[in-house]
Amino acid sequence: MDEDIVSTAPVCYYARIFQWFKVAREITDAFEASPPLASDMDKQLLKTRSESEHCTLLRDADRSRVESYDLFFIISRSIILAAFLQWGTIGAAILSHYLTPTRGLSCWSGSYILYAVLATVVWLLAFISSIFAHIYSTSKASRSPIFRAFAINLRIVAKIIAGLNAVWVFMFSIFQFTKTYNTCYCNATVLGLGAKAYVVLTFTAAQMTTITVSYWTAGMLMAAGTAGVFIVAFNILKQPLEMHHISLDQDQEEQTSVETPHTHL
Repeated sequence: MDEDIVSTAPVCYYARIFQWFKVAREITDAFEASPPLASDMDKQLLKTRSESEHCTLLRDADRSRVESYDLFFIISRSIILAAFLQWGTIGAAILSHYLTPTRGLSCWSGSYILYAVLATVVWLLAFISSIFAHIYSTSKASRSPIFRAFAINLRIVAKIIAGLNAVWVFMFSIFQFTKTYNTCYCNATVLGLGAKAYVVLTFTAAQMTTITVSYWTAGMLMAAGTAGVFIVAFNILKQPLEMHHISLDQDQEEQTSVETPHTHL
């Protein structure tokens, strides 16, 4: 069940969500508890004290609360950014072909929609399987074979769909470049219009201007704008949650000051 954790394939990145966060949290705590730069003599004096401080850096309740909040925040913003990038870029291609006469769901736009839907399903199945795997491996009370079976079977299905979707990308790309889609069925948008389908034999100059400027240019700007917003948002949101940790440190210092007796001279 843990094979995907050590796999370097991009389709297996989902399996390292919880393990990566645990290791990153431990390393962060170790750096926060380590003493500042000091001389060799000071390091020997601070070594024992810093190790004891690291062991009691946060109370168990505080640690659980911080880790749950951080993990939920990281997963939530990652899901939002990934869905925004996926559907923002592929959505531009879908709209460009959907609005181009004959308007409607055609072979081109249908191919893009099928690819995007399958990619989203792959992500959803893989993410759910990682949750089942995490529950099975961390909770002694939840070591039921049902969780293990769900984790393994969902990721197998996700990989099969991902492989078929990759083949589908190559196929509909070849169909476009070889003009396989240039048929009456595809040009008439029979897939979306059904019995009301029709074919546009010639375009006027005004229609071509509208198609080029309004639809295709808008689609390119939409795709480029989505990528630009994603890059900006990624660089902003990847900043560490400093304020949250500072507030917890302040609470801990206040509690320590209350519990420690003071001596007045």
